[in-house]
Amino acid sequence: MARDYLTMTIAGLSSMSSGMHYGWTSTALPQIVGNNSHIPTTSEDEYWISVSYFGGSLIASALVSLLIRYIGQKGAIILATLLLIISWVIIACAQSIAEIIIARIFSGAGDAILLCALTVYVAEISKPSIRGFFLSSMMVYAMFGILAENVIGTFFAFRTCAIISAVLPSAVFLCLFFVPESPYRLVSKGNMDGARTALTKLRNTDVVDDELERILSMIYDAKVSVDSYLELFTSSYNRRTVYICFTLISVHVFSGNIVFIFHTQEIFQDVGGPLANWISSLIYLTAQLIFTLVGLGLVDKYGRRPLLLISTAGVTLSLAIESVYFYLKDCLHLNMESLNFVPLLGMMLFLLGFSVGLQIIPVVISGELFAPNVKFFALSLYEGYFCVISVVGLKLFQISLDAYGLYAPFLLFTLCAFFGFLFVYYFVPETKQKTLEEIQMEIVGKDDRLICNSKQ
Repeated sequence: MARDYLTMTIAGLSSMSSGMHYGWTSTALPQIVGNNSHIPTTSEDEYWISVSYFGGSLIASALVSLLIRYIGQKGAIILATLLLIISWVIIACAQSIAEIIIARIFSGAGDAILLCALTVYVAEISKPSIRGFFLSSMMVYAMFGILAENVIGTFFAFRTCAIISAVLPSAVFLCLFFVPESPYRLVSKGNMDGARTALTKLRNTDVVDDELERILSMIYDAKVSVDSYLELFTSSYNRRTVYICFTLISVHVFSGNIVFIFHTQEIFQDVGGPLANWISSLIYLTAQLIFTLVGLGLVDKYGRRPLLLISTAGVTLSLAIESVYFYLKDCLHLNMESLNFVPLLGMMLFLLGFSVGLQIIPVVISGELFAPNVKFFALSLYEGYFCVISVVGLKLFQISLDAYGLYAPFLLFTLCAFFGFLFVYYFVPETKQKTLEEIQMEIVGKDDRLICNSKQ
């Protein structure tokens, strides 16, 4: 196996560890707040267990840029994996809601660090021809972690589940010490011999001089430009990149996926249907993984933009079907017994549409668009923004559900997905197998790019 694929696999397993924490609430929350739970709970505890994860992510997002600057991408990934292990240990020993909330803060912090560090690390060790595949793979590993956690949580109590789940990040933690550091990181620190060694291992060849020169040139260009966080907002290219990436992740969240992951079994309980809740939940998550794998195989073949257009159109249609079904059932009180398969069918259609585009491509594009000199800061803001809108999305779901019934949040998700289709059509560029220079010229125009270079 080529060393870059082996390194990507270890990094992917780290992402899978993060996904296991992300999907933990789906099976654990019903156990913790249920009547048979030995932990005292209130009606608000379920919400705080969910959002405390994003609280940890938000705190880490504010620090991750500086963290990566000082200890590098590899060091940050190791630290994040350690935080995930600590979180599982706390959950396994928890005797109160407060301890579980603390554990969720640790896991959220680990996830935030992983998102930023893995995105940069994987983009930097990858060849342009397979960069999209590698970045997309991180999301696939995370989805596999969500599915694995739901399977474990379905058949084991949440404490036993935590002990089993801690095995994977513990193994990954040991393996990470043997993967090479990013050549970009080594060049930025003046360690040219180390960068050459890392490239030789990653590419399985001694002929790395041309690539090393390109890395050196890119690092030099980043250093001679204004090395300031303000450049994320003063540069025309960076501002448009923020606009594109932040809007895409907003569509990702407000199309409803974050709610479905955190409350999978509860949603199927409200929906009803011919299958048991846990069976429907596992079918849903298995289909999500399979469809995401399909998207992984298409992202470098057909490009980012066509898949996003197909994805947002499919998600809009499927969510509209769900909204109409629940409006007829809950508001008009029609007998929908003969159509009780529609919710599960609609969710499968949603998964197919979401997984081939919105599931993976926003992360891919964020790893490709941001310029090297602002990438760490940009991705830390990106993760912080994701945390805030995820909390807002969860709360909007609960408020609209309580006030109007299940059709209302589905209608809200439908409108957001339709907006995403229009946004992709008019504003999102194609980045498949393009260099940063080519992407910049497409976004801000050749003349603007030349002006930026002359100023540098």
